[in-house]
Parts: sequence; C-alpha cells; structure tokens
Amino acid sequence: MIFAHSFVGFLLAPLVDKTSGKLKEGTQKLLIWSSILIGSIIPDLDIIYLLVLAPESSHRGFITHSYPIYIIFLLISLAFIKILKLGELHIRILVAFVIGAISHITADSFV
Repeated sequence: MIFAHSFVGFLLAPLVDKTSGKLKEGTQKLLIWSSILIGSIIPDLDIIYLLVLAPESSHRGFITHSYPIYIIFLLISLAFIKILKLGELHIRILVAFVIGAISHITADSFV
C-alpha cells in the first residue's frame, strides 16, 4: 500500500503547494513535495516493528495510525519552530508532512 499512499500524497502536494503563499521554485518546492510524500507513507513504518516484535498485531491499530499522534506532533513541532525562531518554510514543511500523514490514515479508513 506504500505506492497507493504516496500517490494520494502526490495528488495532495499541488494543493498544499498552491496554498502555501509565496513558495519559490526549486529547493523550497522540492522540500514541500518531499515532505507531503514522506508524510503520506510514514505511518506504515510500523510494519517493520510489527513484523519483528508483534507479528500477531494489526498494524492499523498501532499508534502511527491515529490522528492524535500527528496533531500532538504538529503542536509540539510548531512550539519548537516558534522557540527557535525558524522561518515560514519550516512551518510549511511541517504542515505538509502532517497533511500527508493524515491523508494516509484517512485513506486507510476507506479500505
């Protein structure tokens, strides 16, 4: 399913890109697109853990397949971005990643 989830991320990337304001071409665009694509497949990394340590468990029941973990991650990361006084690009990258992860969980709920 990694390919299906990355495809969903690929479909969402232009929407995030268009709504991100003054996004420059080149490196910044690559970072936004990469972030949403990585976010769209990152919840499935629990498969590695489950195959090794808990093969009888359902991977969709693991913490990486829940909305709250990404909302908490978003809030904590936004606090760090504010404390470290990082730029708007960091916020865009973070939001793109979380949108990718949430799109993964949402897509899983239909399958």
